[in-house]
Amino acid sequence: MHGAMPASEPLSMFASFAFSFLLTILLVPTRWGEFGGGIDVSSVIAFPAYFLLSVVCLKKYALSRNSGAAVLTGLLFGQNILFLGTVIDFIYGGLWFLPHFVLQIVSILSGFLFWKLKTAVKMIPVTLGTVFMVLMFFYGFDYWLHYRNFGTFTGRIEPFRNTLLISGIDGNRNQVSNQRFQNRIVLLDFWTTSCGVCFQKFPKLEKFNERWKADESVVVYAVNSPLEEDSESSIIDSVFKRGYRFPILLPDDADLAPKFGVARYPTTFVIDRQGMILYRGSLEGAISLAEEIRYSETN
Repeated sequence: MHGAMPASEPLSMFASFAFSFLLTILLVPTRWGEFGGGIDVSSVIAFPAYFLLSVVCLKKYALSRNSGAAVLTGLLFGQNILFLGTVIDFIYGGLWFLPHFVLQIVSILSGFLFWKLKTAVKMIPVTLGTVFMVLMFFYGFDYWLHYRNFGTFTGRIEPFRNTLLISGIDGNRNQVSNQRFQNRIVLLDFWTTSCGVCFQKFPKLEKFNERWKADESVVVYAVNSPLEEDSESSIIDSVFKRGYRFPILLPDDADLAPKFGVARYPTTFVIDRQGMILYRGSLEGAISLAEEIRYSETN
């Protein structure tokens, strides 16, 4: 019948879809931080995997120009079917896995162009895709997730003066007030006892505190946001019984975190000697900025 799809085309599309879908399922555990390597490591694995799968499927099933398009369609649908949540996130403004999603599409398209082009030009999309993958691994995903978590790619914000009263008791039940922070570089790490990521990052906070605790110009506090079931003792014990000795602050104002604009935990702030808030974001970025400021003062 005129215009009907050749018999090889639906088979090509179905076979490539099946293999792409299977690969997508196999790669899911690599995105898990506990067992895999996280989204960045997963993407490094996924890029060559989808590229090779694309080239193999095209060589095996693309018996004509039309069947080449059918194979590409099957590969893309097989890769996308588990990313329907990404589409929903796009609609609602989430976009958590967008870079990972795009990188896998770029990998499949690179494989298609590598198969289709017959000269050395076919190495250009492969090279560009590989460069994109490397940049995303070392920089892109961190910047992207930081933007999704905190609203900025780097955490550095337009400086504004802190006008909030920061007072409470520390882990030894000594009183702490704003006077403690005057003319000092301040790092405030907001956390809760239910935040697993907070505790995962505490070793870095401990290391930072050990490095600077003898320097009176730098002060650090892990500022707790209490839950209903928390008590002073349980909060303090959750830190000290794990062997950490960085200062903790139990604020008098239970709403101090929302007043600082904390939307998720952990969120870390850096305040300079003039009381200007310079940074809101990840602990790693806060540590880097605080040390940068301190080192600049000694040079």
